[in-house]
Amino acid sequence: MKKEYLLIPLFICFLLPQTMPGQSGVLDLTFGQAGMVFSNEGFFILPLPSKKIMALRGLEQSVNDYDIQLHRFNYDGSPDSTFGINSYRTINLSESTNAAPSVDDPADMVLLPNGKILVCGTIFDHYNQGAVTLDGFILCLNENGEIDSTFGDFGVINLDIGDDIFESVGYLTLDADNKLLAVGGVSGKWVMARFDLGLYTPTQAPINNETMGASLIPNIVYGNRNLLLKYQSEKLGSCKVQVSGMDGSLALEHSFSCFTAGWQEAIIELPKNLAAGLYALKLQTPSGSQTLKFVVVSEDN
Repeated sequence: MKKEYLLIPLFICFLLPQTMPGQSGVLDLTFGQAGMVFSNEGFFILPLPSKKIMALRGLEQSVNDYDIQLHRFNYDGSPDSTFGINSYRTINLSESTNAAPSVDDPADMVLLPNGKILVCGTIFDHYNQGAVTLDGFILCLNENGEIDSTFGDFGVINLDIGDDIFESVGYLTLDADNKLLAVGGVSGKWVMARFDLGLYTPTQAPINNETMGASLIPNIVYGNRNLLLKYQSEKLGSCKVQVSGMDGSLALEHSFSCFTAGWQEAIIELPKNLAAGLYALKLQTPSGSQTLKFVVVSEDN
């Protein structure tokens, strides 16, 4: 009888970690099938504020066509039928033909404080001559999977630095100031870049004559694109923007008014045929001034 009494407590101790709620490291049996969701394809996942889960993968549409596919799940792991078509949405960033296939290869996702989603990866372009070019990209999406056209160049930052340069973006994260850190490769070298997304920053300094939290989107301009200027001003009145080349030559001067206090947005229409190069944009408001820099890249690059 002593052996029986000894075995019963041991058996109960073995079951406790699997049956008691709130235990660390125990599968949540309310999720998917016995705590797991299975798929024939690998994917990256991102929990959303709505408690839904966004999954990301590369999808082979045909021999010459690989696209980005999003798959959204409900909190319990079931497919979200309200998202896209049957819980899927497909995005094509590059065109392909039988002679020149292209591949959109996603690599990572990050959630922004405003609920938008950034996706990074690499576009592989294969040309008839057999040459291959790689362009890193950062894509901005709304939670419904649609491209946010206010971000970058119609929703995309294309990191095409120049000819004959192999580029990729493989990892995204936000720093303490809600600025975007991107990691990738350029010409066989590891590279890290930081982007100002114009988001509220927890460590942002108060408004003064040196900083008003202003940002330009995008700060790399291809061809004749406009700029979105975001800034904050606690005082109402006249504002002025001056765009100058590094030689001091004035390329643009524009005046407008601040009608409300707080965060503001203004569209800056750049002059047509603005030469490629580095430019300084000086913003003057009743609250102070700030100078930002941006680069104009020829569309031929």
